[in-house]
Amino acid sequence: MQGKTKLETKFDDMLSTPIEKLLTNLSIVSSSSKITPVVLITTGSMNPIHIQHVEMFKIAKERLEMALPDHKVVAGYISPSQDLYVQNKLYEETITAEHRIEMVRLATQDSSWIDVDTWESKFPTIHFIDYFQVVRRLSEFLNDHEQIKRSLPDKTKIKVMYLCGSDHVIRTGAKGLDEYGLVIIERNFGKKDNIWRNVCERKLDSVYNHSWKEKDFVHFVEGENDTDVSSTKIRSLLRDRNNKWEELCDERVVKYMKDHNILTAE
Repeated sequence: MQGKTKLETKFDDMLSTPIEKLLTNLSIVSSSSKITPVVLITTGSMNPIHIQHVEMFKIAKERLEMALPDHKVVAGYISPSQDLYVQNKLYEETITAEHRIEMVRLATQDSSWIDVDTWESKFPTIHFIDYFQVVRRLSEFLNDHEQIKRSLPDKTKIKVMYLCGSDHVIRTGAKGLDEYGLVIIERNFGKKDNIWRNVCERKLDSVYNHSWKEKDFVHFVEGENDTDVSSTKIRSLLRDRNNKWEELCDERVVKYMKDHNILTAE
């Protein structure tokens, strides 16, 4: 993807990335040219979105701003995967993008900085859109947006950082992110230890040929608990007609799923 195609440029204009929360938070930091505004984004099926999806943004923001005092997280975006990807992965348990988008919107509506980005899930293509393409597109979109540029000091750019669990890095190596940023949050479902970080570092070494340490674009964040919360577990509980799944989702998401008979039909 060298530059934008006409289709991609046109699609950007469909307001798939809401910027109201971003602009509000930029107004707080725009007076200082010493602050680097950061936008976090994560991708995934969100089939369905659960409480830890939102919680990891809060943890990442807090820890990142503590580690980098000259950085301020001004927005976070959750980007649900395209239907093509989810259908090939989950088959009959696929929740359509329309519903997944709305559930992310419900789960983040009370947040002053987290929102849903629909570009990936709505982009008209038969080809798979990978996470690093989503990151690149968001960075270009935000830094080319005239209203956003007017809200920033001269020559200040928004730094887009990909937020993901350690399992994603171990599986994919998180390639293609060295021009942006990577925040890796611990995902452990057993005994808490530092093995996850060591495994991630070895994977990053193999993908970036050890250069990731020199470029300093990777940040590790320890999780606050080892609670086994995942969309996979929620779907399993739903299959078993176990109402404990409701404890793992925002109450508005629970109501939405019940109202629309999403994986809940008898």
